[in-house]
Amino acid sequence: MIDFIGTTISIKKDLDHFEKLFDDIKKRYNYLPDNLLNYILDTNGKRVRPLLVYLSSYFFGHPTSESTHTAALIAELIHIASLLHDDVIDNAIIRRQQETVNSKWDNKTAILLGDFIFSISMKIAAEKREYELFDIFSKTVIDLSEGEILEIEYSKSFTADKEKYFKVINLKTASLISACFKAGGNLKNNNSLYAEIGLLIGILFQIKDDIIDFSTDKTGKENCKDIKEKKVTLPIICAYEKMNNIEKQEFEQLWNNSNNSIYEIETIKNKIDIRAGIAEAENYLYDFAKKASEKYNTFLENKQSWNKTEKKKHEEVFQKFILSLIKRSF
Repeated sequence: MIDFIGTTISIKKDLDHFEKLFDDIKKRYNYLPDNLLNYILDTNGKRVRPLLVYLSSYFFGHPTSESTHTAALIAELIHIASLLHDDVIDNAIIRRQQETVNSKWDNKTAILLGDFIFSISMKIAAEKREYELFDIFSKTVIDLSEGEILEIEYSKSFTADKEKYFKVINLKTASLISACFKAGGNLKNNNSLYAEIGLLIGILFQIKDDIIDFSTDKTGKENCKDIKEKKVTLPIICAYEKMNNIEKQEFEQLWNNSNNSIYEIETIKNKIDIRAGIAEAENYLYDFAKKASEKYNTFLENKQSWNKTEKKKHEEVFQKFILSLIKRSF
């Protein structure tokens, strides 16, 4: 479980309740062969999506309800299902420090297990008659799929295009986090700010992931995974834009012909470092953090039921949350 600089303290009971619901799912659907479902659900993920659902409920002053718990459960199941599909596409061998389903079994099993978990998430919404949640998260599943298809298309050859990059991360990462914020807010209050703030948080989250990928620290993630998978992320795009024509040509040739040798990966990293790709990406990180804070301040200004003390308290927690996203190393 992740603690965003103490912000989980006020929602610990909610997170504990989520874990109970999650365990109930494992018990209910434990009939698959080879203990397949529990193999993937027992990996103790970071629970970022459920945490964001509960945090958004706190940020927007909406008391936790059964709908909130259901949203947290659905969000985590959709995330897990999408990772199973991602691992097949990326030929991943390790996920969360254990062998992936596609490596331990095969691609067909991983794809079908992902479909199975997607279906469970939608069944939960239908059983509980949470039709608004069904609408929110079914659209998110479409966005995730579209984002993956676009990323595959864009990775066929080197393309340093910020517009395409942001389109993919909006669909692949930010859409689910936006859904978490919308579902965690008051579903009866159709406030577009919930989803807008969530979208900005999602973009911020993915940019930080792209930066972490270049880290040499022990983050629990494979170093330079994006380079190996030919994913052109923001630090790479920012560095490429600062290169002269000869440097760009050399970089493209190296990228397109790379066999992921240590030398080739280090050469690519050095070229990105020379052109300050990571530093430039960090500027975008701070820019989206500022935009999210401004959006939240707009929400606070319009929150008439809160006095100045309550507004200040929530603003401080939100700023602490944003800072933790910027500084995270996981």
